[in-house]
Amino acid sequence: KSIYVFIAVMLVLTFFSKTINNFMLPRVKTAVPQAGILNKEVTGEGIVEGKQIYYAYAKDSFKVEDIKIQEGETVSQGQLLMILDTKDLTRELNNEQNILTQKEIALQILQAKTKREIETAQDDLDLRQRNATVAEQMYEIGAESEADLKKAQADLRAAKRAYDAALNSGDLDIRNARLDVQIQASKVAALQDELNTVTNIVAPYDGVVTALCKKGSLSDPAEPLYAVA
Repeated sequence: KSIYVFIAVMLVLTFFSKTINNFMLPRVKTAVPQAGILNKEVTGEGIVEGKQIYYAYAKDSFKVEDIKIQEGETVSQGQLLMILDTKDLTRELNNEQNILTQKEIALQILQAKTKREIETAQDDLDLRQRNATVAEQMYEIGAESEADLKKAQADLRAAKRAYDAALNSGDLDIRNARLDVQIQASKVAALQDELNTVTNIVAPYDGVVTALCKKGSLSDPAEPLYAVA
């Protein structure tokens, strides 16, 4: 009977020892290989800098009246950054515009004067041409002397020279006056473009302000007003 009990105990211990051992072993699950993407994440700390930095300069010296942003601030394209004092530039533009108006009026007066001079020379030429024709006809029938004929012909030649001179002189004067107007107009346009550029300084694109001048300072054409990366 003791032998039976011993055998039963051994069987029970053997069973439970295998069961406990199975629980202690690591569980492994098999899988079928499949195509996919391996993702690798890296974490760290650092400073992000723009690859391209835009530096804005003023052609002339202007007082910085107000600054709307701070260095290190993120800005959007078209956002107002600062305001410059452009009163001197505005006065200069107005003066140049007045000069342009004067030159345009002078050109109109010259064109009208030249037109009158050419018309007068044309009328005199027509008159001298008729006189010369009549003198030739009268000379042929003996009613005009040779001296009178030569005088009429000389007057005709003089009238032709006067007409040509009026054409050439007037054309040259008008071309010079037009050139003066074009040069002055270009000057006014350049000042207007500069005024449009510096009246309100805005961001050229989205970015971060990496450099900035000080409020109340005078802009230096050699130093940037601001920089955006």
